[in-house]
Amino acid sequence: MINVKHLLKTASAWISIVYSIYFFGTVIYLATHYSLPANFNFMYYGLLGLFYFVLSLVIWNIVALFGAWLFATLFNNTESHSAEE
Repeated sequence: MINVKHLLKTASAWISIVYSIYFFGTVIYLATHYSLPANFNFMYYGLLGLFYFVLSLVIWNIVALFGAWLFATLFNNTESHSAEE
C-alpha cells in the first residue's frame, strides 16, 4: 500500500521546485535573449509578476496533488495479480 499522505507531500514539494526553476529560468531567458519592442512591458501585462507566479504555483500544486491522489487511490484499490495466476 502507498502512504497517500507522504506521497502528497512529496508531490507538492517536487512540483514547487520544478515550477520555480521553470518560471525563473523563463524570466532570465526572456530578459537576456529577446529584443522585444520598446513598448512591450512584461510587468505591465502581468506575465512575470509575483501574483502570476504564486497563482500558477498554487494551480500546478492542485493539479499535481490531484494526480498523485488519483494514482495512490487507484493503486491501493486495485487487486494485485501475480504472474502465477
